[in-house]
Amino acid sequence: MDQTVTSSCKAANAAEDIISDLPRELIDRILGCMPIRDVARTSVLCRKWRCIWATHPRLILDGQFCQETIENKPFIPQNFVNVINKIFRLHSGPILEFYLKIPFSIGTDQNADIDHWILILSRNGIKKLTFFCVSPLAYKLPPSIFSCSQLTGLRLWNCILKPPHGTDVLGTLFSSAPLLEDLIISECVGIEHFNIHAPALKYLMLMGSREFKSISFKNSPNITMLTILLNAKVDNPEWGKTTNLIELVASLPRIKVLMLDKFVLKVLAAGTVSKRSPAIKHLWYLHLADINFDDLDQISCIMCLLESSINLKQLHITADEGTGKVMQPFFNFYKESDWIDLKLRIVRLILDKSCSTAEFLFIEFLLAHCLILEKMLIEIDANEGCSISKKLMQLPRASQRAEVILVQL
Repeated sequence: MDQTVTSSCKAANAAEDIISDLPRELIDRILGCMPIRDVARTSVLCRKWRCIWATHPRLILDGQFCQETIENKPFIPQNFVNVINKIFRLHSGPILEFYLKIPFSIGTDQNADIDHWILILSRNGIKKLTFFCVSPLAYKLPPSIFSCSQLTGLRLWNCILKPPHGTDVLGTLFSSAPLLEDLIISECVGIEHFNIHAPALKYLMLMGSREFKSISFKNSPNITMLTILLNAKVDNPEWGKTTNLIELVASLPRIKVLMLDKFVLKVLAAGTVSKRSPAIKHLWYLHLADINFDDLDQISCIMCLLESSINLKQLHITADEGTGKVMQPFFNFYKESDWIDLKLRIVRLILDKSCSTAEFLFIEFLLAHCLILEKMLIEIDANEGCSISKKLMQLPRASQRAEVILVQL
């Protein structure tokens, strides 16, 4: 009788612990959806789970981890660093993904510890690496960041990059990490030249570079999503090293999503006015930020992109306040472009305040040349909505299905 009860209990326990019998890859996926503190707690379940926790390949030390580490106590930077040092000491095996949000209060005194973590990661097969620095002082990445040869994803915010040799940050990065597919660099210091030479790269986002001088793309045919937002005027661009818009289009044959701001367009405008670029076959979404509609260079680039993007479906433009003046060259430019037919279906325009003459000319052109347009959404100041709505209703439309919607802010 006792043997029967014991056997039944063992069978029940075995049936209940179905998670432990799952394939290790599936267990890692489940743990990857949990906060790291909860992942660590699984180590008390049994000896097997202690091993699973210690060899889990993803370490996500995000904002939630920071809050749980503090637990309503005064934040002491070294205590925070000591917790992460302990995690690294207990961990064994490869770390394939690492995410760290560097808290606001972390200072340069803790940089040596962070440098050591990156060195450990570079020696443990790291594939996806994210550093999100919210400290007022940008974190200077150590040379070992350029030794992560297995990287497929790298995302950096508010960091300082300096290669061990020379000054070409991105060139050094791509040569040291040839498998890199996903790269985001935002508000970082040290990148003067956007030299993109990355055959494996698919997703690239470069934002807020403070020393930008040039941009060039070579042998990067697999990029499908590209975002470049400089957010500031380029004072001394090196034109001889910079790709113009036509060359950019030709070097991105698989581009699907493109986001640029007015400062990039000004740099790319050299040599593009009144020239046709090769067809962009796969681009379906175009986002242009802070555009001055009374700047002929910017408008020329936009028209070049619209003309070349034969399968473009969505256009999103945010406008910046311009001079309000429209010279005769603008009227001539739109008249010379009268033959263009566009396949846009959805257009969204976010105007700065009122609808200037230059902005109205652009809207008029789109309505007259978008043959299958379904919706044009115009966001504008509430005080200007009534005056422009009457003018818009009078504009001819190439598409009978085109609906113009005014959103008054």
